[in-house]
Amino acid sequence: MKKRTTALLALGLLLFGEPLLAQSPAEQRGLDAITVNALKAPLDFLASPLMEGRYSTEKGAVLASDYIASMFGVYGIQPAGDAKSYFQSFNLVRYSHPQNEAMEIAFGGSTFMPTPNVDYYIKSRRVLNSFRIDGDAVYAGYGLYLPEFGLDSYGKVDVRGKVIVLFPYGEEILKTDIFKSKTLTPKQKQDILDNATSEAKRRGAAAVVYITNGSELANTVPYIGKARSVADDILALPNDSTSVAPVAFNLSSVFLRAALGSVGVNADKAPSYVSAKAAPLKVRIKVTGDVSGGELCKVRNVVGVIPGEDTTRCIVVGAHYDHYGLWGSTLFPGADDNASGTVGVLTIAKALKESGIKPKVSIVFGLWTCEEKGLWGSTYYSRNPYIAMDKTQLYINYDMIGRSYPKDTLSREAYFFYYEKQPSIKEITEKTNAEMGNILSLRSRASLGGPGSRSDHGPFSVHGVPFIGWMAAFHDDYHTPNDTPDKIDYRKLQKVAQLGFLNLVRFSTR
Repeated sequence: MKKRTTALLALGLLLFGEPLLAQSPAEQRGLDAITVNALKAPLDFLASPLMEGRYSTEKGAVLASDYIASMFGVYGIQPAGDAKSYFQSFNLVRYSHPQNEAMEIAFGGSTFMPTPNVDYYIKSRRVLNSFRIDGDAVYAGYGLYLPEFGLDSYGKVDVRGKVIVLFPYGEEILKTDIFKSKTLTPKQKQDILDNATSEAKRRGAAAVVYITNGSELANTVPYIGKARSVADDILALPNDSTSVAPVAFNLSSVFLRAALGSVGVNADKAPSYVSAKAAPLKVRIKVTGDVSGGELCKVRNVVGVIPGEDTTRCIVVGAHYDHYGLWGSTLFPGADDNASGTVGVLTIAKALKESGIKPKVSIVFGLWTCEEKGLWGSTYYSRNPYIAMDKTQLYINYDMIGRSYPKDTLSREAYFFYYEKQPSIKEITEKTNAEMGNILSLRSRASLGGPGSRSDHGPFSVHGVPFIGWMAAFHDDYHTPNDTPDKIDYRKLQKVAQLGFLNLVRFSTR
């Protein structure tokens, strides 16, 4: 880590000690290679029905990875996978989504049977074992234990072996008076957002039931309730095949109104974070589900390299190419998520090769599988790298770089996050953007990454690798069948890729 830190700091000093320079002829050749047509054709193909949504274990992902490898070959990128190929193959274990689900709620001498995927659904994304839960219920507010901020939902109530009933919360909690005046690191913010889950596990709860209103259920269950395809199965690396405990469920508030009312809680009106306190409920909740699995599925990353002057060190540029596949007969094309990032990486590789620039260190290009189901592709690579993690100086990630907000009529807004301990990453990126005449209007935030990260920089950060990650815009089509190629803003995609190329040159040639 110390060597990487010193190298990046030195890089920053070198860059900022020099006046602004026009792009060299070689750099201009690279920029000229990143055209709208060079981006549009491969994106249209990757998001086409032929790819069947590129689910990691299915035919569409095989076709997509074959296509990516062929483009590496066309561009002159050397193989960096297994046995001198472009493919890094490995096994995942497939588990079914829980079947034969049933929930039973006993209260006041009556028994209620909510319908799975209508009245409730499993919130946990990683349930790898069958479950038989039968326990008394305890209301515990928001499930928070943050005494340094004056929050303790549990008090002296013991929830071990109990089913805890919670109100959900999200990032809005960070905007309350409790936190908004505090200076919080990204890790502290994430710990606050994860606190209910971590406390439920630490206190030995048998299960978590989140009080959910009807509109949220109505927005979520249409796809859950469809005839399931393999795209809704659960995947894990063989050595990571452990369930996240306790299992969590979202349950319609109508089944809890009377029980919560008996302890003075309105199920349809969330209380304040401070006032929400634990109280035992005269309710018993049983919930069961069967998980089958153990089938090994072969998947693969696609990895190429442009060797540098020093082939013992590298920068990795990556994006995930997988998406949600088919749910029944419904196609999830994944044009922005993440065909856009995939073609961004491909085109940056093409540009660097055509520029003729020789980087100081090798540039590894990785297109990862199975990001959507647990970051497994990048996790596997980080444990089995082409060049060792302690020799990997930087990881650059592209995820959803092809859309613009409606107000962004000039296709200029983009966002990046960077390793908090390396502010020079931000400084170099902003300097490169300025060299290009501020081609993009940039927003950024510092991050520590880590195991809770939601994109492929996470596994690299676990190994101490600094990172920068790019995104253009979030949108309502995220993870829906409406994420289609016709909605891509190719001017935006071109600008992000061009800035990404020149930024890579700056990082890799100084």
